[in-house]
Amino acid sequence: KAQLESCPELVQAAFAGDEAKVQELLKGGADPNTIWLREERLKGSDGCCQCAISWEEYTAPIAACMELKTEICELLLLHDQTDMNVVCCGLHEFGPYKHFTVLDMAKQVQSPLMEKLLARGAKPAAKCPTPPWPREPRGADDSDDALLAAAALPARPSANGAGPYAELLDAMQQNRCKSLEL
Repeated sequence: KAQLESCPELVQAAFAGDEAKVQELLKGGADPNTIWLREERLKGSDGCCQCAISWEEYTAPIAACMELKTEICELLLLHDQTDMNVVCCGLHEFGPYKHFTVLDMAKQVQSPLMEKLLARGAKPAAKCPTPPWPREPRGADDSDDALLAAAALPARPSANGAGPYAELLDAMQQNRCKSLEL
């Protein structure tokens, strides 16, 4: 298999529905299994001025499926190195609170691609190994570049607890916003 490059921009293009950009990035060697961490804000009730902040991990197939970008999802399904069973997490200050795959997302949004996903071997997160927490970035070597690289699967927790997720948890616990691309 060819060496692919981590590419959070691919996930962002899938969310945006930019099929031309997705094709360009895939042709350029972008890894369709890149995990991107995105901040999610949920506003409280109308009488409440607070909002809940959590983070969600996404791959390009999950993003395309979530946004019902069927053409982009099918394009990603055709890529021979797309892993249908990458397990992403929903995170809050205490760590992961949910796990999901592209199949889980397809079911949630009632995607017309359920049959195609199942034919490619997609499984729900409950039938896949739970990813380690915290994830280690791909090629972790204590450099800043490595700390901002995409998460590789499978990964091992850091022995000293340092890394982007430790920074993220610290930021969450201090009620600061921090966006990291993993």
